[in-house]
Amino acid sequence: MIAADGSYYVRFLTAEGKPGVSKPVVAWGTDGTPLVAGKKGLVAASEYGRVERVFQDDAGVVGAVPGGGWMIHCKDDEGTAWTVPILAWTIHTDGSATALTCDADGVTSDATEGLSSYRIYHPSEKLPKDVRAELDAEFPDPEGDG
Repeated sequence: MIAADGSYYVRFLTAEGKPGVSKPVVAWGTDGTPLVAGKKGLVAASEYGRVERVFQDDAGVVGAVPGGGWMIHCKDDEGTAWTVPILAWTIHTDGSATALTCDADGVTSDATEGLSSYRIYHPSEKLPKDVRAELDAEFPDPEGDG
């Protein structure tokens, strides 16, 4: 076993074959197999789930900016939908940005990880009718004035 340097990740596929969660590679097997943390210790990534790819995330974070009012409308594999505010954006050395959300325990994470579908939008943006209808059904206007 060879210790990993923390920059490699394994992306797993959902049951539908779509990209799902990513887990850091903790170590490499002597045959080059990526090892990830499982419930009972290190396991080969292929034993944890269906592997989409192994990638190096070497675009370090160089800054963060507030969420700016942006929202993310999410759907999980069971079709459950919800909308949450984006807490912040991390800015990376390669120019990319990652939306972050926060759970009830105060833990921040990539807003899109593990979702079957999502839409990031700003409330000032004119949304497609189907998305607006879904949001209106989920969050009815208590004033009744739209």
